[in-house]
Amino acid sequence: MGLLKSGQLDEAQSSICKALEDEPDNVNYLLLAGNINTAANRFGFASTIYHRILQLNPEYAAGWNNLGHCYHALQRFDEAAQCFAKSLHYQGDHFDPYNNMLLINVVMGNPDKALEIYPIAKWLADDDGKMKDLKSNIALALLKKRMWKPGWEAFDSMLSKVKQRKELFYGDAPYWDGRGGQCVVAYGEQGIGDEIMGASMIPDLSEDCSVIIDCDNRLEGLFKRSFPDCTVYGTRFQKTEKEWLANHRVDARVAVLSLGRWYRQRDEDFPREPYLKACPVRRDMYRHLLSQYPGRKMGLAWTGGLKNTNKADRSLTLEQLQPLLSIPGITWVNLEYKGGDPGHGIKHFPWITQTNDYDDTAALVAELDGVVSVTTAVALLAGAIGQQCHVLVPEHPTWHWLESGEMPWFPLKLHRRVGNDWTSLIDSLAEELRGTT
Repeated sequence: MGLLKSGQLDEAQSSICKALEDEPDNVNYLLLAGNINTAANRFGFASTIYHRILQLNPEYAAGWNNLGHCYHALQRFDEAAQCFAKSLHYQGDHFDPYNNMLLINVVMGNPDKALEIYPIAKWLADDDGKMKDLKSNIALALLKKRMWKPGWEAFDSMLSKVKQRKELFYGDAPYWDGRGGQCVVAYGEQGIGDEIMGASMIPDLSEDCSVIIDCDNRLEGLFKRSFPDCTVYGTRFQKTEKEWLANHRVDARVAVLSLGRWYRQRDEDFPREPYLKACPVRRDMYRHLLSQYPGRKMGLAWTGGLKNTNKADRSLTLEQLQPLLSIPGITWVNLEYKGGDPGHGIKHFPWITQTNDYDDTAALVAELDGVVSVTTAVALLAGAIGQQCHVLVPEHPTWHWLESGEMPWFPLKLHRRVGNDWTSLIDSLAEELRGTT
């Protein structure tokens, strides 16, 4: 157990394997072996171990709970929920299964159910660590329900707890407490789309404080032009000492999405207006490039997320999008940020969309006649520069897109899937685009 807690996973694995050679059906040893492999992100192997535990003791609550955790990591959400329910059945007075059941309901698009579970889990959270974990999980349910004020407060519990919300430090500057008149470093977080979305609150912060933006280097040029009153550095991912710190007196630091706690407490606080400005020189170049092709020029992005951010449910194939691609009078332009020429008659400009400067993509998007995208960064970029964008949204999206209604951040047109089949949604959008061609 000590080796596991200290992160010495290889040593822990070796030790527990030796113990299991002597007692292969020792449930406690098997549980530890499963936990070691879970910590090493070997979720498939760990789930096999937990299955063995449950063969030996079908009423072992910890085995069901940990198996559910593996299924969650493997994005087998229905099976995860069943495991957590089993754990609650056999041990209904423990925090972990309630907390995990709450989280899986958030992921599966049941924020109301998650909010029902929350009071029980809160009562069982008997230390600060559990309470912080619980608030991190309920945050996404609150935000999905537009419960902005408690949602943002809980959202900050995720700082440094989940790898996506990594807390950055700038000397000994404390985390910003909302007071004005300070020099504040607003740093990017999570993916480039989150960084773009969070940047919508930079103008609000600039009215109260002197602002330094530390962003993804791909956004540096775009942000410098868009926020001329701020000092911008593209050093967010720089692991060495940031030399520019010597030139500034930094009073506080804040992750950009944390600004919602101060500036987005009601629906009316979202201005839903463009705030990013694409490069005019590049716009001229890409306008000339696009003028060579007939009809309306529409951008297309069909891949969203990574394996651990529900890529399978957020992405489409070009075969599924054929009703759009076959519309006469539209030239489709590839907005994917990686991959080769997709074919299907889609225009492919990798020297624009696959560079390390998002200013290129922004200028191209600004010169299109519209965009069709899955829930990915380029859809948020389109909203931020004021481009019309049709977004194909899965039934249970991430918190950014809410569970229903319009997205508060941008006036994007959301097409929400009902059930698991994209077909009728794509057919409906194709009919709409035909009517405007």
